Amino acid sequence: MRSSDHHPAAYDRAQRGVVERRIIAASSLHSDAAMLDENVRLAVDAELQRERFRAGILPVTYSRQLIVIFARAFLVSADMILKLLDALTQGPLASDELKQVVADVALQFPTLREARDSSAHLDERVRGRARRKKLDAKPYVGPGISSAGGGILLENLEDRFFGSTLANGEHGGVEVSMASLTALHSAVQRAINRLAWQGLPRVGPP
Repeated sequence: MRSSDHHPAAYDRAQRGVVERRIIAASSLHSDAAMLDENVRLAVDAELQRERFRAGILPVTYSRQLIVIFARAFLVSADMILKLLDALTQGPLASDELKQVVADVALQFPTLREARDSSAHLDERVRGRARRKKLDAKPYVGPGISSAGGGILLENLEDRFFGSTLANGEHGGVEVSMASLTALHSAVQRAINRLAWQGLPRVGPP
């Protein structure tokens, strides 16, 4: 079987006529009337979904769940790295060099912390509130969603950008990509290089 045969749209086109004829034949309606009947349409849609399940074809919303979970994990991890770097600038190891590392990361990920805050307070955002105040959601136009009148988006993954509506009503988040991962890795390495380490020499992989 060709890979295209597993695509839900292609499967629907191939099977819809067969399912429609079977369901119409089992009904007491004339074929012309049945084609316009809402209950028949719903029955066809439901049967097509069952056929897809039996063929091992999952809805896109199901198959993307792991991707969204990993994207959220990336957001949380990136925020944790920034928090840890920031903590180093507050303690006895603080230096201008470490503060510059944190400043550079904040510049590269300007809405990271706010997006992580929205993910941590989904219950509040769902109610249209942020920090105990009414949230004024700003218009948003993305590749897959357009909300010109303003709307709250929560943990939305569009292409490689994972974000939410922030406390200020804007949309922000983080790009889940190798470029982002490389930037975070570089920041951690820069911080390590600026710390004065004590102890036995350590040999690690290059």
